[in-house]
Amino acid sequence: MPPQHLDAGIEYLLLKFAEDGHVCYPLAEFVTSAADILESPGPDIDARILVLESELRLEKMNLIVEGEITPFLWSKKLFSNIWYTKSPHHVTLNCKLQILIYISPMSHSD
Repeated sequence: MPPQHLDAGIEYLLLKFAEDGHVCYPLAEFVTSAADILESPGPDIDARILVLESELRLEKMNLIVEGEITPFLWSKKLFSNIWYTKSPHHVTLNCKLQILIYISPMSHSD
């Protein structure tokens, strides 16, 4: 598949996942899903994600999920005005709280 088609497919899938309520998506799961849906090898998807990230169209961010650092993928096109502060490497408090709720229920100790 031509690179520009993969790029469009990757961004489209992130849009579809966002419509399903996913603010961001675990990178490894995204690559697996994208490879299957776009019928393209995982390494090709990884390579295009790097290009899209370098073009500031996507961002990878590490989040802690169940005590493990896990890379997640974000579409800047969809969330740049809503979720990010002026620095592309910091997330607003609102987003951090939504991510915590999305990833796992918050526990409270009495």
